[in-house]
Amino acid sequence: MENSLKKTILKVTSGTILATVLSLSVSSGVWGQIVDGKPATISIRSSYYHWHIDDGSGLMQISQLVIPVSGLVPLRENFELRFYMAGSRNGVETIKQDYDLNGTTDARVQLSRSFLNDRLLFSAGANLPTGKRKLNFGVDTVIINLLSENFLNFPIRRFGQGWGFNVLVGGATNIGMARTSYGFMYEHTGSYEPYRNQGDYDPGEIFSFTAGADWQAKNNIFYGDMSASIYTADKLTTETGPPNSVSQEAKVFRQSPQLTVRIGDRYRRGAYRADIALRYVLRGRNRTYDADNTISEQLQLFGNEFFGFVSFRRTFRSGWYLQPSFEVRLVSENELTGPDRLGNSHIIGFGAAWGSKIGEASSISISTKFLTGDGDDNAIDIQGIQISVGLSSTL
Repeated sequence: MENSLKKTILKVTSGTILATVLSLSVSSGVWGQIVDGKPATISIRSSYYHWHIDDGSGLMQISQLVIPVSGLVPLRENFELRFYMAGSRNGVETIKQDYDLNGTTDARVQLSRSFLNDRLLFSAGANLPTGKRKLNFGVDTVIINLLSENFLNFPIRRFGQGWGFNVLVGGATNIGMARTSYGFMYEHTGSYEPYRNQGDYDPGEIFSFTAGADWQAKNNIFYGDMSASIYTADKLTTETGPPNSVSQEAKVFRQSPQLTVRIGDRYRRGAYRADIALRYVLRGRNRTYDADNTISEQLQLFGNEFFGFVSFRRTFRSGWYLQPSFEVRLVSENELTGPDRLGNSHIIGFGAAWGSKIGEASSISISTKFLTGDGDDNAIDIQGIQISVGLSSTL
């Protein structure tokens, strides 16, 4: 039971939380930038993801409906608050049995203050344990394990955690024609009970460094950035049985270091816009521990990942825009053995988005995407569809 618990918890990595923190604390473009005079904004986006997976033994269908709510509240000059929370409905249909799991994520809030004419940013945030915890081990884990498969790319892979906080310091400066940015973040998440009667799980600390630059040449904006993250060991506290019941805390897992590199170009001319972006995620080896806190295994749990995206947008006089897109994602094999091994995966996607402003204060967007490919060295056939409807409004 303990080994199964480890595998289930460890598959849901901390990268999702890190990405949420960074998106809350940093405006797009350059670290340290807060747009003065921007009104309060609230955004709601409903997204539906549905995947067909056929591994030769039978068809499996996995779906997720996500409704995230996010917003920006300017508090005063160079000082703002951002918040985020999401709810989801998840379902799995197999030839033998169906599974359902519904719940919300934790709420996250982030306060950001810029100094020195937006050249320095200080940000602090909190994770509020409002999400669903104490799941049913052995039943809910069926869905959790599938959501965590990185070739499926679900936006919500976990629900609630413990109380937590993060601190971020960033800056921006100009070097010639380029705008450069950098930042350092520390995040702590307290212990919580992810599964009923399976002990308290204490995630490790996260340390992350990000640096980037962008520069403009006529109608193009070229950009590039990199981020590196390291993690301390996760711990699990369990209760021994009678007659001498005591709490025992032991290391169980340490997530691998991770390096993400991204480059891209955005072209604008009149009513036309084109975007191209490339991203590569390099992952190291994860560590698992024995009961005496010694390292039992060092293997890459998730493979390295390449992602490429290209889109073209045309805005019409009515205010509506149309944006077709194409993407490709390649995930290399992991280093596990037996039934836990996953070979190379290849996914391509074709999509389109439509959107427009509604009056002076609101906007709407609609997008669809069809994905197809294979996983585990062609052993799994994968088909997917994504549909999203978003509404944003200034207050």
